[in-house]
Amino acid sequence: MRRLTLRELDEKFGGVLPPDAVLRPDDGEELARPDPPPSRSPARRSAAKRKPNRVVAKLLGYRRFFDSLADLDPPLTPGAVALWCWLWSCERKGVALSTARRVAARLGFSVSTAKRRLAELRRAGFVVTVRAGLPNRSASLLRVRCSPKKRKKKEREMGPPVTRDGSTGDTQNTYSVGVGA
Repeated sequence: MRRLTLRELDEKFGGVLPPDAVLRPDDGEELARPDPPPSRSPARRSAAKRKPNRVVAKLLGYRRFFDSLADLDPPLTPGAVALWCWLWSCERKGVALSTARRVAARLGFSVSTAKRRLAELRRAGFVVTVRAGLPNRSASLLRVRCSPKKRKKKEREMGPPVTRDGSTGDTQNTYSVGVGA
């Protein structure tokens, strides 16, 4: 490979660079370096602050959900996990429209089982009803979460929910009185 200066290129080849040659600086000259790219404007977000792509956000949601399952007490049933996965795939901007009939038809449950699985997800904090639908008329608007919503400090101090017969259940919104209260 021949190395030619601009002067040699003009004199010998009439300004046309042969395919087997490259340019080199003249004696005492330096190659002109391109100007550095302009610096980023402060209005542009850095890579760490950008929102993730929608597909990535969905995948991260699944990952957070499955990571949080290990800490649940009592654990979710496989049907509730399947229901959450279906709701998560249907959600847009954190909410999904659904009915017990639609869930039952999609996942092969009976309507009563679909209601129980949805109640299980509500108790665990993965689903919150934003707007309840009318029976046999409209769907409920559900907020779907990747990780369970943390209980308020007051609720944690009061203990787990109890039923009328005194057992810890989740059919009522009453709480037992904590020790030392």
